[in-house]
Amino acid sequence: MSPVRSTLTFITLLFPAIALAAVSSGQAEALFEQMQSALARQSYRGVIVYVGGGHIASYRLVVLQGDYARLVSLSGPAREIIRGLHAVVRLRPGVDETVVRGTGGNSSPLPFPPATQVPVTRLERYYRFALGGWDRVAGKRVRLLLLIPRDHWRYGYRVWVAQGSNLPLRSELIGGGNHVLESAIFTRIALLNEKSAYAAIGSGAMRMIKKIDAGYYPTRKICSLRDGEKEFKIDHLPPGFRIFDKVCEKPPGAASPISHVTVGDGLASISVFVTLHRSGDASLVGAAVLGSTHAVGRIDGVFSVTAMGDAPLITVSRITHGVVMAGH
Repeated sequence: MSPVRSTLTFITLLFPAIALAAVSSGQAEALFEQMQSALARQSYRGVIVYVGGGHIASYRLVVLQGDYARLVSLSGPAREIIRGLHAVVRLRPGVDETVVRGTGGNSSPLPFPPATQVPVTRLERYYRFALGGWDRVAGKRVRLLLLIPRDHWRYGYRVWVAQGSNLPLRSELIGGGNHVLESAIFTRIALLNEKSAYAAIGSGAMRMIKKIDAGYYPTRKICSLRDGEKEFKIDHLPPGFRIFDKVCEKPPGAASPISHVTVGDGLASISVFVTLHRSGDASLVGAAVLGSTHAVGRIDGVFSVTAMGDAPLITVSRITHGVVMAGH
């Protein structure tokens, strides 16, 4: 069988309900780059319906030029997420805010492919890019873009990209067996100018996230959990995965510093948390799953290691067990 026919057969089996208009013409890669440019520069707001983890929810999303975003739940428990350049803040009424540093910017509160600075030439080593047909989402004409994993270490994506704005208006995260793990779709969306987007996020929220961003301090090396020591490194990352960010801090109320390392391939993102473990501490040992999110934890001597993210279990497990403590 010829390489072209083999590729067509593979894609047809993986996405049997989709008639592909192009496979390797470069049009799919070009559309992906246009989408990334739009995600980095456009300001907009809209309402999204999300399906995943066994539930359905709706959200109001406002994005300011790809740098700042505010996501507010419209159904279920009241909660919101505010994203900045270097951090994400999760808020729930009556509960202390949760700040996660070393995310922001490239993170996505819903399963849209995140904004990435990783070039297509690198991503296409691990994903096949292809185009599907035309459709309509939120009253806009959209083109289907497929990101098909070349191996078992990552999920695939289906993204419907709007003609004109090049924003993704619908997205599906695809697991093995062509199974839809998560989906999100705009029911309405409107482009905004910078001033309107700032006002829609809210001056109070913007002041808060900018203050948190200002206190961000990425480390040049994996940080120390005990003074004067380098406690760990991460060996044997899955193909295409690398370390994107490293932060070590002691959150308010925490007994010990926590090291947070972000590992990814440019689309998939895994958070690795390492901290000192004390007897009686609540720590994950083994695997847990919620929808597309896998978490794997273990205790290594006096340390607790947990990795979690939207990636296959084998990927998260390999990253967790790739954490090597000093002297081992």
